[in-house]
Amino acid sequence: MGIGMKILVCTDGSEHSHRAVKEAAKIAANLKHVELYIINVCETVESSVFDYDKALMRAEEAKITERANLILREAEKVFEGSNINPTIILKRGLPGLEIIKEACAGNFDLVILGTRKIGGFKKLFLGSVCNAVVQRVSTNVMIVTH
Repeated sequence: MGIGMKILVCTDGSEHSHRAVKEAAKIAANLKHVELYIINVCETVESSVFDYDKALMRAEEAKITERANLILREAEKVFEGSNINPTIILKRGLPGLEIIKEACAGNFDLVILGTRKIGGFKKLFLGSVCNAVVQRVSTNVMIVTH
């Protein structure tokens, strides 16, 4: 068996982030000691749009939080039946920034993100969140594309 590791896997509910969660599960299954964290960063509601109706703003925030929790529960299902009990992290804000803050503060050994598979000239560029994380996090980052 392998050694211990602390892993942060990022999900936004997309198919490519689901592949990242599955890859994290494969890696974690081969480790003797693992701490696995799943993070979702949900958008924030622009209060200026809802200045006239605070109840509508609260309802919109509740919908966003409900969707984020659903995404996290779906990611958790990947680990059902395993000996891995992931810790769930729900943040609000800009995904790249919040993932960077969590990755830096949490002393992770590995951060795993998914990105859509692209070809040709476009493959020279990662998505904005992946690009931001790769450039700002001082730990290992795995980008899952398939």
